[in-house]
Amino acid sequence: MCRRPTRHVPAAFTVAVLSGAVLCLLGAADGLAARDGSALRTMGGDLVTFSADSASTVEASLVGRAVARRVERVDGVTAVEPLAVTLVGATAEGSDRSVPSAVIGFEGGAEGRGPVPGPGEAVVDTEFRDEHLVAEGDTIQVGPAGVPLTVTGFVAGAAYRSSAPVWVDLATWAEVTSTFDPDATPGRGAAQALVVSIDDGEHPAVVAREIDEATGGATETVTVAEAVTALPGVRARDAILRVALAVVSALAALVLALAIALVAVDDTPTTGLLRALGVSRRRLVTALVDRILLVSLVGWALGAAVTWAVAAGTGAAGVGAVGAGRPIRLSPDHFAVSAAVVIAVSLVAALPTVSRVATAGSPAGVAR
Repeated sequence: MCRRPTRHVPAAFTVAVLSGAVLCLLGAADGLAARDGSALRTMGGDLVTFSADSASTVEASLVGRAVARRVERVDGVTAVEPLAVTLVGATAEGSDRSVPSAVIGFEGGAEGRGPVPGPGEAVVDTEFRDEHLVAEGDTIQVGPAGVPLTVTGFVAGAAYRSSAPVWVDLATWAEVTSTFDPDATPGRGAAQALVVSIDDGEHPAVVAREIDEATGGATETVTVAEAVTALPGVRARDAILRVALAVVSALAALVLALAIALVAVDDTPTTGLLRALGVSRRRLVTALVDRILLVSLVGWALGAAVTWAVAAGTGAAGVGAVGAGRPIRLSPDHFAVSAAVVIAVSLVAALPTVSRVATAGSPAGVAR
């Protein structure tokens, strides 16, 4: 039934485009979320504890010292680190251009951040360093008041809500924040949120529930991944990407349906001959579905290979490889999902043609 394989090129090309589009959308959603929340992941904890009324947002949360002590006493908790974030502008010495930055106050060193800076010191993002030619020992001005901070080190690959992180100790964070919003700074020993580390054998969801019970419902504890998803803008962006995925899939289904129907019409003489020779409708339908699946898989492989090659060429391929200029991250899960979407769309697009082949009373009925 497949006299000229080139007849399937339009269908295979459509599937390849769909495959690449699905991979790009999935990779963009994952990559943007990973980039915007990479600073939270850099903290190295398993859970993040917010105040109950904060909608899991650091800037809207406030956790007092008494609550932090209760969290520390929960079974399975190994470490509790206070966290505070303020979004401001930062400028390099001698420059008048402000860069969106997230001043992050924390205590305790973590891999990838180095030791906690001292009072009036900061560890800044490498992109800020490269763009403004900042070196260790230079001074940057942070916030509307231009609070001077001495750069003591650099961190690569971390960001918070698309802003370059400026890591400082909690006292310096409070100093920067109080210059324009005194009410936003918590009292001594308090923080906006807590980064909680737990024992390896503990289940995060169980410990999170126990923490919230221990605080009498004053907190909401979520995993780091959930905290990243809850960042302002991430959910809305994911919703937009899901709509884009649905639109692309619908358009691809329409084009595929037309391409498959044209192939079926071209196969009408062969189909009639096979029916005259006694081949059952079931065998004809099975052969058609098998061919559709084969074309779909070939198109998917082509689209996936091209997408991977382009991503690898721009440095965006691979889990965790997210750059500010290339916010895309591809993983094996993305390829599995894209294959499932391609097969589902192909089968849906083939339904009208398969139905005609299965129910046609005569070979000519396939062409109608």
